[in-house]
Amino acid sequence: MIECNASGGERLLNRWVSSLVRSSRVRSGVILAAAVISTVAADAKVIYVNSANATTGNGTSWGKAFIYLRDALDDAVAGDSVYLAKGTYYPDQEAIPTDVNQRVIVGDRELSFVLDRVAIYGGFVGNETAINQRDPEANPTILSGEIFKVTPTTQGFERYWSLHVAVLKGNSTLDGVIVKNGRANGDENPANQGGGVLVPSGFSLKLVSSVVQDNLAAESGGGISGSVTATDCTFSGNVVNNEFLSVANKAKHFWLFSPACNGGAISGDVTARNCQFLGNQVKTHSLDIGITTTATGGAISGATIVLDTCSFTANTATSVSVGPNSDATSRGGAVSTTGSVTASNCTYSQNRSDASSYASLSPPKTPPVYVFNASPTCFGGAIAGQVNLANCSFDANESSSQALSGDYGTCTSHGGAVYAEGASQIVNCTFTKNNSIGDIVAVAPPNFFSRFGGAVYAATTALPLSNSTFLD
Repeated sequence: MIECNASGGERLLNRWVSSLVRSSRVRSGVILAAAVISTVAADAKVIYVNSANATTGNGTSWGKAFIYLRDALDDAVAGDSVYLAKGTYYPDQEAIPTDVNQRVIVGDRELSFVLDRVAIYGGFVGNETAINQRDPEANPTILSGEIFKVTPTTQGFERYWSLHVAVLKGNSTLDGVIVKNGRANGDENPANQGGGVLVPSGFSLKLVSSVVQDNLAAESGGGISGSVTATDCTFSGNVVNNEFLSVANKAKHFWLFSPACNGGAISGDVTARNCQFLGNQVKTHSLDIGITTTATGGAISGATIVLDTCSFTANTATSVSVGPNSDATSRGGAVSTTGSVTASNCTYSQNRSDASSYASLSPPKTPPVYVFNASPTCFGGAIAGQVNLANCSFDANESSSQALSGDYGTCTSHGGAVYAEGASQIVNCTFTKNNSIGDIVAVAPPNFFSRFGGAVYAATTALPLSNSTFLD
């Protein structure tokens, strides 16, 4: 248990996270070597967990189930499966509420569910005899970082929830669970990445029939940071946001500020099939004058992204810069890649890439206060990067840049739906009511705004585009 007060709790020392990183460096070679010999222990077992049981057991049956998931994971070895009955499970189950002095005694936010080459299956009632008898929809099984309840007198204290709900130490599986309320708002990597699940480099998470929702990170991967293969999953309301601290305290908390944020739901390589991405966001706001800000991939940001029969709705990438010589850039309201995106049979609707430059973090001012040399630029209301798209539809996506500028301002938007780079290709796709918007309010010339490609902007010399339809 740790005690945090409201004035100094923000900068918690992430001892567990640092030790995890150091440990993984030492053990990675051992893990990989062991994987060559055998990835699953010969005596792999099923461990049972049910929070509704009156007392904890040894996990060998439903009647003797553990009541805490962390106890089961401590008992697990590589190849084991954990059967998890319906209920809500926390990385630390011993949170204490706020006291009369407005101090918060919280469960240790540095604790996480540590998955080391195991599979967790949720959706059980707690009396099943076979895995196919479970029903995750009827029996919600929640892994939550909400290690204490926020009361009306402690609004904002949710920033002390778990840094990561789960952390991988080996390739692992989550199947039939809900992951929510992680708060990766630490002051350094990886404590500002992967509020829901942190997947360190070299490992991969298999996610099946699960929901990742309402998680936050200060730099990248609000829901998940790292390599993911997802099937039949929903990602909703996950946020990457560097403005969770008040501007009034920016001098005190400037060490927390990251001007480049990415991957509202996932930051990393992604393979997704039959998944939904709803209302995920990347928001980066300048906390000082003249800093360049970048927001990338409202839902997904990664190098290698493969999507099949997925839907992206109302995801946003928003970048705001402040003051003279300020630049704001946003890429991919839904998806952005530094490598390539391959998507088939996917839908993209009402996603938005937005870049703005102002003299205030609360625009617009009345009367307006103008900045000079403001240069907001945005790319791809839905997707930005090298794309290979087939049988996809794009509806009402928007790329929008705006500025209040004194002079020499440049405001540019590219591709209301798609900003295509490199060896891109688009086949059998439909584009409807997408828009590229540029708007600049200027005191004196010269100022410029440019809007390119209401549906598609090709940054490559030639874009193969066939059998596609463009509608107003």
